[in-house]
Amino acid sequence: MNRASNGQFKRKYFVDESYFETLGHEQAWLIGLLASDGNVYGNYLRLSQSGKGGRRLIDVVKDMLQYTGRIYTDKSRRAHLLVISSKVLIESLRPYGIVARKSLVYEFPKDVLPTKFHPAFIRGYVEGDGCAGIYWYGNTYALQISFVGTEQFIDVCHEIIPVHGIRTKIERSTNCVELRFVGQKAVEFGYWIWKDKALPLTQKRAIWWDFVTRHQPRYLAYAGVKAQVMKLLDNKVSVSEIVSVVDLPFQTLYKWKHLYESERLLSKIMLDLVDCLGREVV
Repeated sequence: MNRASNGQFKRKYFVDESYFETLGHEQAWLIGLLASDGNVYGNYLRLSQSGKGGRRLIDVVKDMLQYTGRIYTDKSRRAHLLVISSKVLIESLRPYGIVARKSLVYEFPKDVLPTKFHPAFIRGYVEGDGCAGIYWYGNTYALQISFVGTEQFIDVCHEIIPVHGIRTKIERSTNCVELRFVGQKAVEFGYWIWKDKALPLTQKRAIWWDFVTRHQPRYLAYAGVKAQVMKLLDNKVSVSEIVSVVDLPFQTLYKWKHLYESERLLSKIMLDLVDCLGREVV
């Protein structure tokens, strides 16, 4: 920083210090990203990522904050580091728990983060330090999405995410828990966090979308048929009439009708995903 004519220091690089004054989905996404992979040291806000996907992610953050400074790159480690000096930004992030040495004590900022921003916040958290991949399970490929956090953080996530994941305590850590989604649960969780195309479209989202569209799991294909059957049942069409429209056995349709009546045929998330795939807007 250089000293201005009034005796105060002026910034060498510009950054939008008012960015978090108004909370929106974009701000919630960035708070989640910084909660998982950001670091506070004094008045410095730091974000480190690796690889091409990591560099693109840091570029996105740099643009969001309109930061005019440089990105540091360690070519030997393929690591990229964004460092922003701003006491104002640091203070604006404090209510969301973004403070120094937060890794082992970070708690979900439920009291200050409205419910409507939870998917964007968790999306950002997954983008930062989560994992998304397509793996061979037995005789088929399956999608897996996971992330780790403190026990409090994961417990709150387990409570608010409308898809049940597998909660696993990490033995080598005293306060670290993993939440993992596999197969259909991963597809549904991915849709819950990544359906908003107005937020950054990252490498991890691309993995989820590739699995949904290219691998086309069997349960997703059946979900489309189930959605069609649900619409017919909504219109009071009988099973004997539906069988002439859908090429399925009577027994299967009667079973689906029972599940439909108990509201367990398709989750709302899967129904919405099927609808979006049909309209090609995901």
